Amino acid sequence: MAGFKPAFFMLQVDFFRLVLILFFLLSFGFCGWCWRDQFAGKLISSCNDGKILCCTILVMALLAVLLSPAPFVAFLELSYIVGLLVSSWLVSFASIKIKSLIAWRVIGGLLILLILMHSVYAMDIISLRHAFMTRHDATPGFSHDRLFSDLAAGVIPLAVLYSVSRRRLSVSAICLSVPPLAVWWYLLFISEGRSGILSLVLAGLVVAVLYRKAVLIPIFVLLLSSVVGLVGWFIFNPMVKRSSGEVFQRDIRSGSGRWELWRDAISYASDNFPFGIGPMQYAGDGIMRGGSAHNLILNTAAEWGAVLAVILVAVLVKGGLEVLRRAVVLPDAEKPIYACLIMSFFAVMINLQFSGAHIAPSSALVIIVSAGFVFGYRGEEMNYAPHLKMQYRSYGAIAWAGVMLVLAYLFYAGLEMYWLSLDSQLLCMQQEGRLHLFPRFWAQGRLECMQMVAPDHWLFWSWR
Repeated sequence: MAGFKPAFFMLQVDFFRLVLILFFLLSFGFCGWCWRDQFAGKLISSCNDGKILCCTILVMALLAVLLSPAPFVAFLELSYIVGLLVSSWLVSFASIKIKSLIAWRVIGGLLILLILMHSVYAMDIISLRHAFMTRHDATPGFSHDRLFSDLAAGVIPLAVLYSVSRRRLSVSAICLSVPPLAVWWYLLFISEGRSGILSLVLAGLVVAVLYRKAVLIPIFVLLLSSVVGLVGWFIFNPMVKRSSGEVFQRDIRSGSGRWELWRDAISYASDNFPFGIGPMQYAGDGIMRGGSAHNLILNTAAEWGAVLAVILVAVLVKGGLEVLRRAVVLPDAEKPIYACLIMSFFAVMINLQFSGAHIAPSSALVIIVSAGFVFGYRGEEMNYAPHLKMQYRSYGAIAWAGVMLVLAYLFYAGLEMYWLSLDSQLLCMQQEGRLHLFPRFWAQGRLECMQMVAPDHWLFWSWR
């Protein structure tokens, strides 16, 4: 029975991820078909504005997939990225249609409610395990404490929307928001979520410098909740070792293995220029350690090649500058709302340079929402002339059918990999010599372990 509980919990985690992916498919199918004209128009206009760049990205990505040691596994990663990009566009287009403060207040209120529910559950678990808990127990409901940090970095600023999406200051809204947010800050502190804390602090500084007095309320809510959480960490810290008086369970000055991962990523990028070692091959290179570089740019350089990594940096810089440009021209009344969206987006982007948040579907959902909101806020709806409507409609139907086929592959191949990960879990643990899982696409997922139990599976076919 002792071994059954962890296995059952992992099944629950992976079932939740399956539900998320299925939800994405249903959302794509409905929203995408309704907005297929706009999708085709945006796709065509983007390609027309940067034909060389679009062609370079497409060719380099396809070559990285085709030249990968396992092309079908690589295409699984590509389909996942397509899902992230298209879903971000869907969120941005939906946010364009949000015209009232009430809608943003509802979004923030729902997030506050969800945070409150999780906070009550977490504090109950912590009180029960206080005498013997570890930092991994501080974030119940998550398979790893880093997943909570990835989630909190983007969700906390969005939850502040409940306090700021009003025409005048609401003390009651602030009083309702601070307690649950303070608990999440407290969980970040006791779980030693350094990346999440750093990301939120830096994102808050960016907004404070950009808007100054216009964002006193969101900065005040974040600052007050973080201080309350920090005070709670000092007073009620179950991580303190009573015998030695040590506050932390690990050396927080260390890189937690990231320096080695980053060094390996740079080596992979330079030794396999220009196409990298292949998508998802960080989880199948034969070295029993983390399944990603824990850095979006370096992970892209290692797996997809240095050329695509440079393009990614350029796109991120251009996107950041576009956000800042839009932030400046907004009227003062809308700056507090956009400040929350900016904080969420920048916190997520900063966090991605220290984690593999884009890999886990639950964390990637926050990336989708934050990016979609910040680029869609007060954007212009794409309206096409009547004589172009039918042309875009045909293009949109074809494009969306292609996207749905790609995502259907994501769901089917993802299920296949899930069952392989379950079959190879015991072997992976034996190879490692300890009960430790290596997250990549599922909660388990070392590709070389899967190949040991199913060497002839079609996912691992290669023409090399």
